[in-house]
Amino acid sequence: MYHTLLPLDQRNLLRKEYRVRAGIVLCFMLSVAFLIGVVSLFPAYFRALTEEQSAQSALASLSSDKNKNGLTEIEKNVSKDQALLGFLSDGLDQPKVSLLIQKIASVRGEIQLSQFLVSEVASSSVSFTIQGFAPTRDSLQAFQKRLEASSGNKVELPVSELAKSADIDFSLQVKEQLP
Repeated sequence: MYHTLLPLDQRNLLRKEYRVRAGIVLCFMLSVAFLIGVVSLFPAYFRALTEEQSAQSALASLSSDKNKNGLTEIEKNVSKDQALLGFLSDGLDQPKVSLLIQKIASVRGEIQLSQFLVSEVASSSVSFTIQGFAPTRDSLQAFQKRLEASSGNKVELPVSELAKSADIDFSLQVKEQLP
């Protein structure tokens, strides 16, 4: 616009007219976008409205339907859930055998453990059998001593397990006091 033959006041009027027209087009586009957005929300609004009405009717039917004991369906579900929670909370007082297995596995060294058999679980102690494979008699005896040192309890290793000097399949009896 610098190289035009129009006088300065005419150029300024032309620029002003251009800005006004650009503003009008922008306002028109924004109003069209708003209108499209509002129209596209109608189906979701009607669906939410029908879902709310169906939920309210289901709630009304549940509250009106009383069984012979006078309990509603919701109260039955709550009582079932409370019984289930009571059953599950009884297990919280039981000893955590998995922690003992982790403790034993951490001191195993070169011993290969193949089976843990929990024999007896009491409130303060647990007795279980450990089966596995030891490459040498010395490694088996060292594993027995590490178990006794970590638990502070007696670990029973039958003498027959020590008859071989290498490639020993063994079975240990461990009685562990629980904290």
